[in-house]
Parts: sequence; C-alpha cells; structure tokens
Amino acid sequence: MRVVLFSLLLSVVLFSCGNEPKKDVPVAAKTIPATPPAAAESALEKTGTEELMNMLAHYYSLKDALVAGSTQKADEAASKLMSAAEIFLAEHATPSAHPELRPGTQQIMQNAEAITRLNPENLDKRRELFSLISEDMFNVLKAAKLRHGGVYRDHCPMAFDEKGANWLSSDVAIKNPYLGEKMDDCGEVTDSL
Repeated sequence: MRVVLFSLLLSVVLFSCGNEPKKDVPVAAKTIPATPPAAAESALEKTGTEELMNMLAHYYSLKDALVAGSTQKADEAASKLMSAAEIFLAEHATPSAHPELRPGTQQIMQNAEAITRLNPENLDKRRELFSLISEDMFNVLKAAKLRHGGVYRDHCPMAFDEKGANWLSSDVAIKNPYLGEKMDDCGEVTDSL
C-alpha cells in the first residue's frame, strides 16, 4: 500500500513539474546573463572603473534619446558624454597610464561634440555620429578589460541603408537607436562585456 501511495504521489509531482507554463523569454535572455553594473571590474583602479561606467551611463542616455528621436535630449546627453570622456581622458587615459585608451576616448569626445553642433533637425547625422561613438566606446571598454559590466553589444543589419551598425545597451531587450520608433526592436545581441 505504501509503495502504491508513494508511486502515485511521485507521479503527481513529476507530472505537475513537467507541465509548468513556459515563460516567453527571448533567446538572448537565456544565453546571456544580466549582470548589474555595480559588479563591473576593469584593468583600471576602482575610481577609473567608476569613471568608465559614468561615461557609459551618458552614452546610454544618448542612445535612449536617439531611440526616442529627440534631438534636444540627444544634444544634452552628448554634451554630458563629452564632459565625462574629457574627465576620463585627463584622469585615467593619460600618456603614462593606459595610453591605449586615449585614441578611442578622444574620438568619443570629438564625435559627441560634433553632435552638439548639428542643426536641431538633423537626427540622421546624429545617428551616424552615434554609430562611430558606439564603435569607439566598445573598443575603449574592451581595451580597459571591462568584466561584469552588464554591457550588451547589439547589431542592426538594416541601419544606414542595410550597411548595418552596432550599439551598446545595458539590457538584452533591443531598443534600436538607428531606426527609432519605426522599428525599435530590430537587431540582435552579438557580444557582451
């Protein structure tokens, strides 16, 4: 009697576990674990890593403004990114300490400044400059050996008349800064740091 009761109970447990409703989770979320930026580490000392993550936070603000199609917010974010890059360059990417970070950081500053000087209606040119900033930001993060940064590199094959472009995100969910609200979910995660 105990064996039959145990078998029946085991069958109920196994049957119910196998029939749990499946959650609709994107493939990228299953394969790439999200890591909070507070756990970020790099080849830089603690303050250098913090300044690097600060620069990245302003980059994300610029990305979000472009997703929304707001040139005013993009200009504000680009100005803050330029200032954060300037601080990072002066304090952590010096000729004597981490000179490999200088060229990319300088390009980020120059392209962020170029965004702020554009005609207010020129969203497309802001997006082109953002694509250059995205490449330089990724290269700076890799050169700094960022780990556990919760950074995802996304790619849209349709950007710029199907030439394609990359950007960085703090989330696996796609929010495309190149196609904006027209096709904000176009793209895929291709790398992570």
